[in-house]
Parts: sequence; C-alpha cells; structure tokens
Amino acid sequence: MLNILLHNNKINYIKSKKTKNSLSILDYGTNGYDSLDIAINKSILDLLDKQNKDKEVSVVIDSQLCVFNEIFCENEDSLEFHNNLSGNNSLTNHMDSYYYPIGIRDDHYLGIHIDKSIKKRLQNSVGMLDCSLTSFGVGIFSSEVLARYVFGAKTLDDYLIIRFITSNLIEVLYVDDGLFMFYGKYKLLKGKIKSLKSIGSIDSKTKIDSCLDKIIIKQSKTTAIIQKIFIYQSNGQSPIVKEFINNKKKTNIHLLNLFNHTNSSEIEMSIKDSFKCLSYAELGNIFRGMHV
Repeated sequence: MLNILLHNNKINYIKSKKTKNSLSILDYGTNGYDSLDIAINKSILDLLDKQNKDKEVSVVIDSQLCVFNEIFCENEDSLEFHNNLSGNNSLTNHMDSYYYPIGIRDDHYLGIHIDKSIKKRLQNSVGMLDCSLTSFGVGIFSSEVLARYVFGAKTLDDYLIIRFITSNLIEVLYVDDGLFMFYGKYKLLKGKIKSLKSIGSIDSKTKIDSCLDKIIIKQSKTTAIIQKIFIYQSNGQSPIVKEFINNKKKTNIHLLNLFNHTNSSEIEMSIKDSFKCLSYAELGNIFRGMHV
C-alpha cells in the first residue's frame, strides 16, 4: 500500500505491506513540489505506475488545508438542516463536510470541511493507475491513531497530542476516556500562548491551557495534569521539541516517532534525523487496528 501525507507543497510517503498481524515498511521518503496543486496532481503518479503491484492508496492531508467549526445540534440528521438554516448549504458545491462528536454532550460536534477538488484530483490520479483510494484522513487525527495503537494510548485514562506546525504555531487534540474532548490551535508569541481556535468542553480547554503553560512557558519535562502527552513537529525545528529529543530522563511526555516507538536509548539519531522521523507521525492511520 502507498500511504501519502499531503502538506502545502510537499509530501511524506510510506510504502507498506500489511498482514493480519503485522505491518512492514518497505520504503519511505519525502518529495517536494513547486505548489500544492502540483503536489496533488503529481505525487501519486510519481510514486506509482501502471505496472506497480500496489493497488491501494491511502492519503492524509494537512489540517492546515481544512476548515474547522463547532456545531450544536440534537442529532446527526439535523446537521444538513443546520447548514441550510445558517446559509452554508451553498458551500456544499465546493466543500466536503464531516462531523464528529466531541465532548460528553450528545449535541456537540466538530465540523471538518475540505475542498472537494483535492479529493477529486487525488481520485483521478489513482484511477489513471487502476488503483483505489482506500482511506482519506486529516493530519492530527491520523497521528492520534499512531498514539492509540502503537504507543499504547488506548489503555490510558486521558492523553494529549501536541503538533508543532511550526516553531510558533501548535495544534492539539485531547482524548479523555476514549472520547475526543478538545481540539485547538495556538500561537506562541513573546513568551505567551494565544488561543486561535477552541472546539470542545470548557473544562478540557482549561486543562489544556494549564498543561501547555507548564510545558511550553515553564519548560517542564513532565506534568501530572494529563496522564500522557505525545509531541511531534511537521516543519522546522522547535527549541522546545529539541529539548525533549535531548531529554534522557523518565517523563510522561513522549515523542511521536514511529521509527522508535519504544523510545529506546539504543537507537541513535541526530537531531536532524529525529525531526525528520517526527514528520511522519501523521501517517499513523496505517497502524489502525494493529497491536504493536
């Protein structure tokens, strides 16, 4: 299977072979392009050809290519009515919309909206090679799959995924008792953390804000606020992430490095290679259902 992570003008990819009880990584790498459009149109064609034995393609797109919103409605059947009432129905011609429960309330939903043309063009590329697009996911939610199945997060009471989009822009996803409780985006500016997007329960946001303050502002290497925290970076080299790469002490804050999921000190990596490995975290969807 070919697994692609689509960023603005580059892709990360993993070619894998999955059986009932195991998954083998056959090849992986990064390809750069001049623009997002070229990456969408050419990335799959560059990695596969009609003679290729891989017939399945999985794609994850960067959450930066999505629009998020928060909706309160009584049930899923009411979501379409909500869009019509709010005047958003005209967007359905251009955006695919997906809604997921968030928090403990039955009427609380996280909306994720993706440009239809992205998926359509990817499907066209796959169709030209007589392959099929088997899954289509979104960045940080795919990294949560990695944490859940490979890093043992599914056995935890609660856990937090922190993605450094850049060195001063972060994205978080908080899971409590197996439920998505909070999604947020923050900007780091002059020693302060500014909330840019908050979707979920107020109590969860308070907990996350306190946790981020302790880790990022106070630079603590551990915290009792949340049982376990998983960190990775997509682009650049944040000094905060670098500190955790260099940290050898026991902590409940773990790097989401799929190439070293046991956090073994015996695996030696340079800082540069560690950051490269962390950028593959959002291809975690390939481990769904695995028991590593």
